[in-house]
Amino acid sequence: MIERKKKEHAKVIQYTFYTFKWSLLSVLVGIIVGFFAMVFYRLLSWSVALMKPLMESSIYFILPILGLLVSGLITTKLAPEAAGHGTDAIVRAYNRQWGKVSILAVPVKLVASIFTIAFGGSAGPEGPAVQMGGGWQI
Repeated sequence: MIERKKKEHAKVIQYTFYTFKWSLLSVLVGIIVGFFAMVFYRLLSWSVALMKPLMESSIYFILPILGLLVSGLITTKLAPEAAGHGTDAIVRAYNRQWGKVSILAVPVKLVASIFTIAFGGSAGPEGPAVQMGGGWQI
């Protein structure tokens, strides 16, 4: 009877440690991802404001093509897995690669998305934010 109580007590301690460890890691990853999402949104706002005078000029229709070209070159040369939608890439990585995402894909996706969005491309910040969040692995 005493031996059974000791085993139950050891399991409770083990489960408590397990829960504490993963809670602490979750908070840490949340802080890191939140910080980099904030950096991403600040850089995006800054770059959109920087491009605003060009958006009001006569070359407005060429800018999305230039943004696409620069974004495509960056992703093709540095991290092909950063191309496309961020949410789809994270789901694909979860299903096919045990959730592993290249850490290089995070900054490449950040820069490529900023070029795409700031130059007037048809994209939003949610997909890149998801991919940046999924790229941090402990």
